[in-house]
Amino acid sequence: MTHIRIYLDPACSSCLRHARMHLFFDWFHRVVVSTATPPGGRVMDGDVVVQELDSGRLLRGARAVACICRHIPLYAPARLLLALAPVRRAVDKRIAGHKQRTEEARPPQRRR
Repeated sequence: MTHIRIYLDPACSSCLRHARMHLFFDWFHRVVVSTATPPGGRVMDGDVVVQELDSGRLLRGARAVACICRHIPLYAPARLLLALAPVRRAVDKRIAGHKQRTEEARPPQRRR
C-alpha cells in the first residue's frame, strides 16, 4: 500500500493535535506528517492536504480525509461513511467553515 504525507499549518493547534492522533493510530507506519509547503501552495488553517507519495497526487478536503481513513485501519468506519455523498459534502463544508473562522480570527500580517 502507498504511503501518504499529511501537510499541516504549524500555527494551527487543532491541526497539530489531529496529526499526533493520526501518528498514534498509524500502526503500519504509512503516514508522514509535514509542516513544509505542499506543491499546490500554502496550507490554510483547518485545510486538509494529503499527498500520495508513490504517485505524487495531491488531495484536499473530503478526498484527503478519505485517503487518511484508507491508510489508518482504525478509521475504516469513517471511510464507509465518507462513501455517502451527504457526509462527504458535510465534511467539505466543515473544513471550509473552519478555514473561514480561523482566517477571520487571525490578526492581519504586517508587511516587512
